[in-house]
Amino acid sequence: MFEVILENLILISGVFSTGSLICRLLAPGTPQRLKGFLGLTSGILFYYLSWIVFPFLQPVRWAATGAGIAGILFQIRNRDLLKTLFFSALLLPLLFKNPVSGWDADSIWYFHAKMIHWDREFPFFESLSRPGAGFSHPAYPKLFPLFSALSASGHPWNDHSPKLGFVFFYTPLLLLLSNLDLRIPVRIGIFIVSFLGMKYFPFASLPEHPMALWCAAGTALLFVFEDEPAAGWLALGIAAGIKAEGVIFLGSALAIAALSRFLKTAPSRIPLSRGSRILTIALCLLPTPLWLGLARLRMTTPLSEGFLSSLPERIGGRISNPGVFFSISRSFFQADQFFWELFLASLVLFKPIRRPALVLLGYFAGLYLVYLTTPYDLGWHLVTSIDRTVLPGVASAYLLIYLNLFRGKPAS
Repeated sequence: MFEVILENLILISGVFSTGSLICRLLAPGTPQRLKGFLGLTSGILFYYLSWIVFPFLQPVRWAATGAGIAGILFQIRNRDLLKTLFFSALLLPLLFKNPVSGWDADSIWYFHAKMIHWDREFPFFESLSRPGAGFSHPAYPKLFPLFSALSASGHPWNDHSPKLGFVFFYTPLLLLLSNLDLRIPVRIGIFIVSFLGMKYFPFASLPEHPMALWCAAGTALLFVFEDEPAAGWLALGIAAGIKAEGVIFLGSALAIAALSRFLKTAPSRIPLSRGSRILTIALCLLPTPLWLGLARLRMTTPLSEGFLSSLPERIGGRISNPGVFFSISRSFFQADQFFWELFLASLVLFKPIRRPALVLLGYFAGLYLVYLTTPYDLGWHLVTSIDRTVLPGVASAYLLIYLNLFRGKPAS
């Protein structure tokens, strides 16, 4: 166990060091308190992009390990690196407690991670192209499976070590929370409120929880802590790489940001340098379309076989039935009734929350469209997924409301 923890601490240090170097080259004006967070997010997205373009696990692991050893040697006095290793060391042992469980976890996220892990013996895209693999949603983003496979690649595959991939997605958020210029009680409140809408223990082996928290962090960085918008966009880029719902959330945020810029309703903020724009666009917006495009070229079977062929008939049949709209709307409301009551009240009470509220409403509208076009039985799809798909909106809304109530003056 100690050897596994040490290997993963070196990997995490490598991700941090690579991302820090990227930020130093392309975004030298980054605020000091966000450098560690931007380093980790940039490193995670950089290794994701590298694997998408060159889908081989071992070179990615060797590069991260080499960067980790160099990072520990040359950045040993870097406070953010030491914080990163400390938070990671706290999280790593917790994830050995329970094995992977649950249908979605076993048949999608960790199934893909296992295929990436065994890529040398069974080529990943060849395995993903097999007719029997269609049940596992081959088109889903692969950021979470990649880092689960990275965590397990130094030793035999089992039902515990892939969960170490969670550390790559919780550690940056803990680092960000520790570096925010807020009083300690407010930070503790953020930690509690961030998990308020979660219906499962955050380490229950499902990636919905880190994805929802990254959506909440990105929304807060864009609309509450506005001194470095690149951090907010990179946070949403991480969410988009974890799960398809993150792509919807990122799309909604981009649409509202573009509309605000066009109507000139956005508040003035520190402009992004050219380097920051390059970093943000490349790491935030490229992975999802690049993954879908290259996967389509590399796979011998379509990513979404049968989905588009019957799409017009499905939409026509459901639009003509008013009961479908009622069923979807009722499911959204029943998923978290308290959230909707609190959210609607906050729109009246807090003016600052109205613009980010448009992002959340855009996200829910995107989910509405997903359920309207689902190739599965609508009732089954709603019952089995609605409590998880609403998590990004719920977590973001709770955090925004809390910050508007209790943020107060900075700690300094």
